[in-house]
Amino acid sequence: GLRQLLAAPAPQFDSAAGERQWLVLLEKVARDDLALLTATAPRHEANRSYHARLLLPGLLAAGRLDEARAVLARLPAGELRETRFELALAQGDVAAAEAQARALRQAAPQDMALLDRLSFGLQQAGAGRAALGLLLPAWPYAGELQPLLQSRLALLAGEHPDAVDAAARGRLRTPQPTPALRGAQAAVLARLGDCEGVVAVLGDLDAGYEHDDYLRLGDCLRPTRPGLAQLAYAEAQARRPGGTLATLALAYQAQANRDDAVAMAAWQAVPVAALPAADRLAAAHTALEAGDSRAARRWLDAYAAAGGEQDAAYWWARARADREEDPLQARVALDNALRLGPQ
Repeated sequence: GLRQLLAAPAPQFDSAAGERQWLVLLEKVARDDLALLTATAPRHEANRSYHARLLLPGLLAAGRLDEARAVLARLPAGELRETRFELALAQGDVAAAEAQARALRQAAPQDMALLDRLSFGLQQAGAGRAALGLLLPAWPYAGELQPLLQSRLALLAGEHPDAVDAAARGRLRTPQPTPALRGAQAAVLARLGDCEGVVAVLGDLDAGYEHDDYLRLGDCLRPTRPGLAQLAYAEAQARRPGGTLATLALAYQAQANRDDAVAMAAWQAVPVAALPAADRLAAAHTALEAGDSRAARRWLDAYAAAGGEQDAAYWWARARADREEDPLQARVALDNALRLGPQ
């Protein structure tokens, strides 16, 4: 019965207060009835914003964007900015959406939930550069949304490195007070390809750094400070003993540093089945350098079983591995190596 009353032509209220009570009744009884809400047109200017808040979500959800724009046009430009932001995105007007987002951020600079909604909306609309423009000035973030915002910042910074100017890079290079915050910094700097920044932030080798932090640090130290890179990879492996990435990085770095014992231990910590063919061959070379021909043969057999290319390098390793246990097979392998790589 109440719905029928509301569906009848609305009374023409003489006062804004009386009209507001009618709108409150609509909100409580028929807030999902788009037809009923659109049939209502407040006479009093004081109630237009209230009515628009009831009406606009349904219009946007229904894709009735022109009607939504007309409703907003009757309101002051500074009202319902978040709805204007959503409408601009729905209409593909990125510039208008970005303008509304900046105005919203200026009005509530500490609201991380709002920053999340705005940056995510722009990102989803393909306006990653605009989203990055919101995220960078707000860094470092606070509260429970910090990891999410930090992850989005790292992703967008990697996609649009030219949008991160020198001033922003300088702020990102300034070490934050806790290991967790410095680790988050390093993730952004790594996406920017800024190894100097990663080392500046993580170079103190704090015990509070996580597996990924030490992995990034090792990758950045490897070209210039291979010894420290090995240490960083070892720290990464210690924090995730079953993590293949850190273990393989440690194996290769120790091999390059001619630290055969550490390299062998790292190779042996990874199940052979988890190793691609190229890694099995590298492990065999490590075993040969360490003087463990039996382990080298096992890895070479696994390499061949995985379909690895039997080129000159493979046969030369095979000849070295079989030299004492099977000299005849070693001679065959050496002939194959010489045939494929006479040099």
